[in-house]
Amino acid sequence: MEAYVPNKSPSLKWGRIVTRGTYQAIKIATGFSKITADLAFSGFYEWLDSMKFDVCYCKEFDGVYYEIWQRYTNEKKFRDALDEVYKLNRFPLRQDRMRCALENDTFCSDFEEEFLACTTCLKEFTEDKANVTEEKARELITEALRKEKPKFYEEYCRKKIDIARAIGLVSS
Repeated sequence: MEAYVPNKSPSLKWGRIVTRGTYQAIKIATGFSKITADLAFSGFYEWLDSMKFDVCYCKEFDGVYYEIWQRYTNEKKFRDALDEVYKLNRFPLRQDRMRCALENDTFCSDFEEEFLACTTCLKEFTEDKANVTEEKARELITEALRKEKPKFYEEYCRKKIDIARAIGLVSS
């Protein structure tokens, strides 16, 4: 379904996919005892919101921020690094956002703040960027991006299960 998540306004095709997904989720979930159709419906839409967040907010940003980080130095300003990455044309989902940032100082400042927040985990590698692999750097950036993700009921349940394990209420 990730491939069909709308980056712009929803389409008729997206509506059909979501409707079918909803019906399938309800059909599967209501096969378990004590799970109502309402609960399955809510759970499906919460999962859908989580997936939309991943696609619309996180996807490709690890690559964009990594490429900017590679070019960003004390001598080179953020805007110059952003411009180089924009000209690479390697991140189709983020091209519009980069273009807007290059055309508008306020957007550029916001973009730079997000970049700095997501790359603080790479500060120790700033002097010698060869000490970190691209894969590791992107993993650290992705982890930082996910920290910005809103918390959903699933995370709440996982946390409560971890607490129950820690105090011995639930076996590992």
